Amino acid sequence: MMNANDVPSKRSTLERKLDKLILTLFGVLFTMCLIGAIGSGVFIDRKYYYLALGKSVDNQFDPDNRFVVAILTMFTLITLYSTIIPISLYVSIEMVKFIQCAQFINKDLHMYHSETNTPALARTSNLNEELGQVEYIFSDKTGTLTRNLMEFFKCSIGGEVYGTGVTEIEKGIAQRNGLRVEVRNAADAVHEKGFNFDDARLMRGAWRNEPNPDTCKVDCLI
Repeated sequence: MMNANDVPSKRSTLERKLDKLILTLFGVLFTMCLIGAIGSGVFIDRKYYYLALGKSVDNQFDPDNRFVVAILTMFTLITLYSTIIPISLYVSIEMVKFIQCAQFINKDLHMYHSETNTPALARTSNLNEELGQVEYIFSDKTGTLTRNLMEFFKCSIGGEVYGTGVTEIEKGIAQRNGLRVEVRNAADAVHEKGFNFDDARLMRGAWRNEPNPDTCKVDCLI
């Protein structure tokens, strides 16, 4: 059900804010034109001699048909005031982003990896302003974002902890308390990929001397 949700927009924050700004300007433009059109339809009258409104005038200036005057004035004002909409702003922003990619990101010496002789390569300029901004951090234990690598170096059998290794939790607690953790393994300890277990109480058949040898045997076989 969660996967059935709508896909979130990948547009940058700057583009979303710019869209809101343009829509706001469209609303201001429509309001200005509407007020001007209503005012033109209300105040137009032949008594104002300086308007020279005779009997044979165009519909746009005919005081006898104020509704038509308001409608035509509305379109006229939209044409006159349309310059407040910065349509070229989108083009300017795209040009700035392209220059950022070509001249700054691709030629940034701090983003050059000398070991592999690999410079930075901006494959798209749509998300320049989002670089370096972290909004969500995901972590898991399944290997999706990290290596799915597990090591066996400690276990618990019958309530008794076996293994000379030190877990990450124990290392963190020791560092927090200002202690130094040292791991000492026997010289003949077995070290294989994923298996770094070493405990003299279980290894090399010593599990037979434990208080619960049957449980140790089963767990060791598993």
